[in-house]
Amino acid sequence: TQAREKAAAIKKEIESGKISFADAANKYSEDPGNQQTPSGGDLDYFPRKGQFIDSFTNAAFGMKKGEISD
Repeated sequence: TQAREKAAAIKKEIESGKISFADAANKYSEDPGNQQTPSGGDLDYFPRKGQFIDSFTNAAFGMKKGEISD
């Protein structure tokens, strides 16, 4: 519940223009790789199968460019 609330608050910040997606990704990321080398949330190209869990890739490939999922 706390994680969903935190993500919703971050999404609201992005949508209101208070912070960019890239800046939010760098600021709030808990991924050790992003903390060592901030990427602004850019995951580069990735396949539909095999690299990430299906629920993530299904959401990512089902969105339009620039769209932010819940």
